[in-house]
Amino acid sequence: MLACRRRPRPPRPRPDARQPRRPGGLHRRQGPRPGDRPLPQTTHGEVAGTPVEVGYLNFYLPNGGCVVPVGGDPDSTSDAEALAVLAAALPGRKVVGVPTPVLAYGGGGIHCITQQLPKAARA
Repeated sequence: MLACRRRPRPPRPRPDARQPRRPGGLHRRQGPRPGDRPLPQTTHGEVAGTPVEVGYLNFYLPNGGCVVPVGGDPDSTSDAEALAVLAAALPGRKVVGVPTPVLAYGGGGIHCITQQLPKAARA
């Protein structure tokens, strides 16, 4: 998956000879590579009048499925677009969107809350 910004980036200053170069001649590749699937980066929701940003890449992959955080706005086209991109990228999995603005408001998402807990040490 390749998270894509909806708005163009602000212009960057041209590289200056005084700026350090990346080691080994590494550089940022321009544009997506073959096989990359552009996915909208985020959507927005609202919790108690406060706007929150919900990231689509914070999805969870249970057996045979894909649970995707969405903003839950019925007028949003980016939720449907993100679900379609993920469904095409993950054939054989049922892709389901779940409204998660409250989780995002608290600083988390679906993938964050489904992580494993370490086994407690025995006394």
